[in-house]
Amino acid sequence: VSEFDALPTFYFNYGKQNEKLYTIFTYEMLKRNYLASNSVYLSYAHKKRDLKKYLLHFDKVLKLIKRYIDGKVQFNFKTRYQGFKRLN
Repeated sequence: VSEFDALPTFYFNYGKQNEKLYTIFTYEMLKRNYLASNSVYLSYAHKKRDLKKYLLHFDKVLKLIKRYIDGKVQFNFKTRYQGFKRLN
């Protein structure tokens, strides 16, 4: 978790599997109607119930990712795109 309190961020520490884990996280959160990444953009518009609901889904998805890491569940889709990189 990052130190910047206004933008909570988490990171996976699984080497070459990290991109796959971020992909699984985003995919599973989308299935739960959240467009999510490893950063959470909070606003004063969010109510306590919104945060509780998000954290409930967040926890469920992380448990699913743990099952993937342990080899108990498989995912068959492409890993997220890394984004743009400089060509020079």
